Amino acid sequence: MAERGTEPQNWRDGRTLTQCNRYMLEQEISCDVHFIVGPNDDQQRIGAHKYMLMTRSDVFFAMFEGLMAEENSLVTIPDIDPTTFKKMLLYIYCDDTGVDTDEAFPLLYAAQKYNIQGLVNRCGQRMRTGISRENVCHILINTFLWHEEETKQACVQYINLHASDVFSTEGFTDLPEESLIELLQHHKLNIQEERIFEAVIKWADEKIKRQNLRVDATNRRNALNKILPHIRFARMDVAYFSDKVTHKGILTTSEIVKYFQFLTTKKADPPEPQREQRLVFERFKGVLSGKGYFRGNTDAISFMLSEDAKLHEVLVYGSCMNQALYKMNLRVLEDGGAELHLKVFDLRTDGSTKTYPLGIVPPVLVKKEVCYSLVMEITGPASYYGQDGVESLTKEEVTITFCTNKEGLNGTNIKQGQFHSLVFEKIQSIMTYS
Repeated sequence: MAERGTEPQNWRDGRTLTQCNRYMLEQEISCDVHFIVGPNDDQQRIGAHKYMLMTRSDVFFAMFEGLMAEENSLVTIPDIDPTTFKKMLLYIYCDDTGVDTDEAFPLLYAAQKYNIQGLVNRCGQRMRTGISRENVCHILINTFLWHEEETKQACVQYINLHASDVFSTEGFTDLPEESLIELLQHHKLNIQEERIFEAVIKWADEKIKRQNLRVDATNRRNALNKILPHIRFARMDVAYFSDKVTHKGILTTSEIVKYFQFLTTKKADPPEPQREQRLVFERFKGVLSGKGYFRGNTDAISFMLSEDAKLHEVLVYGSCMNQALYKMNLRVLEDGGAELHLKVFDLRTDGSTKTYPLGIVPPVLVKKEVCYSLVMEITGPASYYGQDGVESLTKEEVTITFCTNKEGLNGTNIKQGQFHSLVFEKIQSIMTYS
């Protein structure tokens, strides 16, 4: 911080308005308000300028110029840490939001507290951009705390599609009960019921340990009392239910009898339907931004499956900058050029969410060892795109093989481009358990 009258006289030379604002802030030049920021054990005195604060926040305006304005030029803020407060000030002064996913949550709280809506939106975008298998549960937990509904829905959509992977992460065991129940209520949760049961047992065990209790059948039942009604036991394999579930001691005798009645005779009251099981083939290992679209050129990729399946969705990349509207024409072609599906639509993207699902309704039957192609004409601004693509993938004994399509004149091929994922329904799936 520069002492009064000691700052270089030429510090403005060659600097933009934004750079001058940053310098005034960081050097605390001519500040007319100071904040004592942070809890008692980590407080910092931070200077600022009322004019700048009031231009971006009606809360600050009311604090300094409203009917309840105080004359005091020293403001105490114990509920925001100094690093987060400084990042908020950088946004106010410079539109700067260089922040990673973990930092976005406390910054969102600060932005909500002072009603800086632009910063609220940017924090939400950063959280949605950073969703991964490893952190999606952590992000979901925070969306409940900060009432970030759009990001919450993005998390739920991601978990539904990648449930088999997400339910095996450490973050899954940290989910609060109400979040877990909401997930289990989804019909499109892409995971076998047997795997759900195994995951919630681990969730219960961690909850019991945090309470310093012994992990046994009684405490598991107590921990899972509100969870168990949302597990579709009657949709499990009968051998798995008999060998793996009944011996855990968490179901009552009457519950076991009820589920056995349906599993063995199919004459009991029908339970909830089978969850929608999907095979999700992700083409790329990485993602970049800046793919352009040239009028008249198409993005295309061809593929072949080792088993029959139904194509339900194609995930495409969206805008990498701001909100945008794309006009798209997607065709699914069989070897030889026969058109099996045509989808013409407008896609609105938010500039942060990387991929968007395009439903194929009705789903297209894809026969094994037959070549099919996705061909799409796109009009719109630059988008994200995949990189480090793979030639083949195997999921649940089904292999997909990709090959370059000669109609793809817009940069999409095996290694890079559009079509992030293809989502299939496996036909006549047979489950085995160890």
